[in-house]
Amino acid sequence: MRKVLLTLALLGMAAGAWATPDDLTGGVFVAHAVDQLAYTTTPPAGGWCGAYAPYAINSLGQVDVTLPWRASPSGSLWYVLAAWETESKTWCGTEFGLGGYDEGVYSEFYLAQPCFPATGLEIPTPGWPGPNEGTAFVTTGTPWAGNWVPVYYFAGYSYDASYGSTMMPISVDPPTGFCGFSNCQNPPASFTVGVAQRGAMGVNTTGIVPEFPQPPQPWACCIPVAPFCVMALEQECLALGGVWHPEETCDTYACPRTNACCVGGICEMLFEENCGLLGGTWLPGVTCEPNPCPAVCCFQLPTSPHGCEIMLQADCEAAQGFWHPEWVSCDPNPCEIYTPAENTSWGEIKSMYR
Repeated sequence: MRKVLLTLALLGMAAGAWATPDDLTGGVFVAHAVDQLAYTTTPPAGGWCGAYAPYAINSLGQVDVTLPWRASPSGSLWYVLAAWETESKTWCGTEFGLGGYDEGVYSEFYLAQPCFPATGLEIPTPGWPGPNEGTAFVTTGTPWAGNWVPVYYFAGYSYDASYGSTMMPISVDPPTGFCGFSNCQNPPASFTVGVAQRGAMGVNTTGIVPEFPQPPQPWACCIPVAPFCVMALEQECLALGGVWHPEETCDTYACPRTNACCVGGICEMLFEENCGLLGGTWLPGVTCEPNPCPAVCCFQLPTSPHGCEIMLQADCEAAQGFWHPEWVSCDPNPCEIYTPAENTSWGEIKSMYR
């Protein structure tokens, strides 16, 4: 039901005249404490989301994952930031949760709210915020745009170190098992934030700074035609009909070369192993242009109305014969089954005797 509501909300907004959203691959959720801010019951003029702006960060090296202890009734503020390594993004849906942690150390949330660019809709679990709870929220106006953007804030009270320590990890939203973003397309596309890309806030301990995902590494892909080796991702290699060799490069790995493989009179450029599996004859150093595979040629001569010889396709056609790559022997003579009265294409002849 939550996913349905989120989808409907996003569909309703997609009619807006926004630019096409970017690919949200590679995003991280950063848990970040702002030591300069202390929660009070009187929020600043721009709200607690706006209060983050003077202390904004833009690199993993600036992330603070240790929540400062403050004596009651004051509280500490920390934010969940959406970040990408190099690019600004545009998106309309955000969803995450908090994993398990010790509530005896972090005892109370005073406030927990999304940081919408303008307005939005939130669908939290009944116990949110809390251990193993989650929330999903979408904009209903202006989308989120930029990089290192605060999407949520928490204000709460933690006990001092004498009560122990705990970490509050960013995790999946339990009802959906999803943690990530949805863009503003119609329908919206979802992008998962992996485990290593989720931070954790430490209480009386150091939390976890997430890692930006590394782009997939291309490796040597052996393909059946020149240049025989290209650097490609696994799926790209398979699409080329190649064999992927992870941890190898084209500079150091010698890809086997394809050569002509004769299966009857039909020629295909194959690796030796594959040619053997087809029962073919592999011709190293030979290509299929021109066809090097001999087969039956049927032709008429005054002295031989059912002439049959084993020859190459080019020679057969030069003799005005009818080439049959599916036949490889003149004993017994397969040409005796017909005597063409006029020149006919090989395809037409084959169709007559299938």
